[in-house]
Amino acid sequence: GIAPSLAAASLFLLVVVVVLRWWREVGLAQGPQRGTLRVIWPWLLYLALFAASALNGGLPPTSVTLFILANTMLVGWSEEVMFRGVWLRGLFRSYGIWVAILGSSVLFGAMHVLNVFLTGDFRGAVLQAVAAFLSGVFLVAVRLRTGSLWTGIILHGLWDAGTFLVAAGATATAEATAAAAAPN
Repeated sequence: GIAPSLAAASLFLLVVVVVLRWWREVGLAQGPQRGTLRVIWPWLLYLALFAASALNGGLPPTSVTLFILANTMLVGWSEEVMFRGVWLRGLFRSYGIWVAILGSSVLFGAMHVLNVFLTGDFRGAVLQAVAAFLSGVFLVAVRLRTGSLWTGIILHGLWDAGTFLVAAGATATAEATAAAAAPN
């Protein structure tokens, strides 16, 4: 189902943006601008590879796929509003553009180290944090180049969806292989 913590975080950020009237400041006032495809094509290539891999590995049941899409779009919304919206805006106003770019990306990466509590794999969490930092820098570039946070929200949500759908397909394939190999 929909993760309550994701729904709560998303709702909280929506309320903050609405109450403080930060639509424009965080990049939610306008959609993607002309030329956006020239900026995001590398990410779209990765998303196409994710889609091909997920389809090749087999998608989970439709209900699971839909819940993965819903949850990952909430993650895309909440993390983009927080890091490429609120944090980027605050750091830029206080310290300038380079501190804002690097600071929001470092915070985004550092947050992913906390996944060690979900997985128990510290090395994996650190690697994920490094990857998150790098993707954070790219998503800041998308945000600054396009003037819109919406592109990053969609890219982020689809990236996470692709990751989880590939993992779900790999898990289903491994379970089917194990079941077929088990003695009757």
